[in-house]
Amino acid sequence: MRQAKKWVYYCDFCKKHSLRSLKEHEAHCTLNPDRTCRLCDEVRDYRALVKKLPFATDRDCEFGENINIKSVDLMSLVDGCPVCALTVFRLFFKEKATEYCIIHCDFNFKREMESWWADEGRADDERERP
Repeated sequence: MRQAKKWVYYCDFCKKHSLRSLKEHEAHCTLNPDRTCRLCDEVRDYRALVKKLPFATDRDCEFGENINIKSVDLMSLVDGCPVCALTVFRLFFKEKATEYCIIHCDFNFKREMESWWADEGRADDERERP
């Protein structure tokens, strides 16, 4: 029988773990409030954006209270970047997860990414035309 000891690396923000270093992952993890977005290359103050949401307040929500998050509000906060919107939502959810409120959201990451890439493709086509 053979035994081997191996280092396991864990992300400080989410539950991801690996036998390889996670430094690159941590820099872009959507639960990292100081992350750099790989899609729009922006560095945003996500903590401030979570507080700017129209329904985000400093008070605790009541037991069973409904919180509705609109995709339009989320996308307008981050200039239309779906990954940044996901980050704001995940950070908000993490903050409110300890409270017993019900969070509803119509944000669809897959649909928003498809829209983002379609818009980027149109922008590329316009740049290529003489």
